[in-house]
Amino acid sequence: MSVRLLLDEDVPILLAQVLRERGHEVVHAMEVGLLGASDDVVFQRAIEQGRAILTHNVADFLALTEQLADEGRAHAGLFLSPQLPFGDLLRRTLRAIRDRGADDLANAVVWLS
Repeated sequence: MSVRLLLDEDVPILLAQVLRERGHEVVHAMEVGLLGASDDVVFQRAIEQGRAILTHNVADFLALTEQLADEGRAHAGLFLSPQLPFGDLLRRTLRAIRDRGADDLANAVVWLS
């Protein structure tokens, strides 16, 4: 099963557009009314839609995955990345979603390195 992604608002919206052009199912927080939403609201929406999240907000989203684990709740995965030039971010994202299926990503935290 292919990975469905929700890009956090700190990720360039261009990434969503380019990934969709390449056949991936991706939405950006701005496109789905999550601009300015709290991290827990963004994560909850991703859970409801079975989407993994890609964010640069490492500390806050790692804390949320720990909270979910403590509560025994599942998520569709979390991709974490430092701020990178767009081309590097695109390459790393494509490699990560190519290398992992949705089943393999469940409850996982993946660093885009």
